[in-house]
Amino acid sequence: MYGHSNNFEKLQKQVTHLKKRKLINSVDTGETVHTIFSQKPKFSKNITSTTYEDVHSLYNVLLLSKYQNINIDLLRKVKKRKEIKNESETLFEENNATSNFSTNNIIDNQQDIETLAIECNNNIKKGDIQIMVKNLLKISKMQYNDEIKLNYDQLKDYDLLQIFQNIFIEASNVPYNTGLNIINYTIYSKLKELIDFPSIQLISICNIIGKYNKKLLINGILSPLLAEENFEKFQAHLITKIFKEIKFTVEEFIILLKNFSTVKYRNAAYKNVGLNEHHLTILQDIIKQKISLNNDILKEIISVYNLFSISDIKTSKSHGMFLFLLCKDLTKVKISNEIYQELLRLSELNETFLKKKIKDTLKKFHI
Repeated sequence: MYGHSNNFEKLQKQVTHLKKRKLINSVDTGETVHTIFSQKPKFSKNITSTTYEDVHSLYNVLLLSKYQNINIDLLRKVKKRKEIKNESETLFEENNATSNFSTNNIIDNQQDIETLAIECNNNIKKGDIQIMVKNLLKISKMQYNDEIKLNYDQLKDYDLLQIFQNIFIEASNVPYNTGLNIINYTIYSKLKELIDFPSIQLISICNIIGKYNKKLLINGILSPLLAEENFEKFQAHLITKIFKEIKFTVEEFIILLKNFSTVKYRNAAYKNVGLNEHHLTILQDIIKQKISLNNDILKEIISVYNLFSISDIKTSKSHGMFLFLLCKDLTKVKISNEIYQELLRLSELNETFLKKKIKDTLKKFHI
């Protein structure tokens, strides 16, 4: 690590000597600064440069090293900047860790996102869809900040639909993390707090996201909604509608179920929240899909099912019907002994009038 003043002073002298010697020689020979610094320095193998600005940047790194520990490896690489044209703006993409040395970076980024959030909310009031889209994309490309409150959820569903059409249909490419931020800044809170059946516009927005990227739909909307404490019939209705429009594979349903059960089992904020009949409806919808119920997805279905209260599994007719239909669908499928034992255990718990039918069905299984 670089933190010693002796080392700093030696390297500082080298850089200063380089700048003076090259600039003096340039006057005598008529060489340009670019030509001078494109030559390889003969006196130090650790300092390579292409322009005067690069040497100056290295000098700044050395200056910082006087006051804080900096890995010496950083001094062997000169920061390169690749110019990126973005509409009327010119941005610089840093490809070296030296870009993190500014002590104001964190503060500046926070100020930038707060300023942009104010601009977003002001433009939401004006109602110009194109400007709102531009603002939303810009702020969503930054790191997500859950303390930032944007008022996109106050827009009418039709306006939100236009925004999502502009972003996910007309735009050529939306990065995955940007897409997640867009969802969190706009419609997720609206879907989470539904007090009525979702409008056709909200359902259409979810379908647009799913057709663009099903993983984005699963991780951004479906799994989080299922894990919410207030998951009720309106959210269940939304997911059922989505299942009818978007065809998920077995692997994608596995991701959905695994995400849901993982959150419920591991997250202290959710683990005490019991599952209700609407969660059971979603499980029923999944097993009704035209997919192959293999051991992998059965394991996840049972993992989620074990989150229901034992009293519901024992006495609820809905649970009795769910177990019966699940077992009936599996009679022609070869399942693992582990899955079979789990189904047998659940059938023993069930005390409804379907108990005998469930057990009779289990006798037909291929293990």
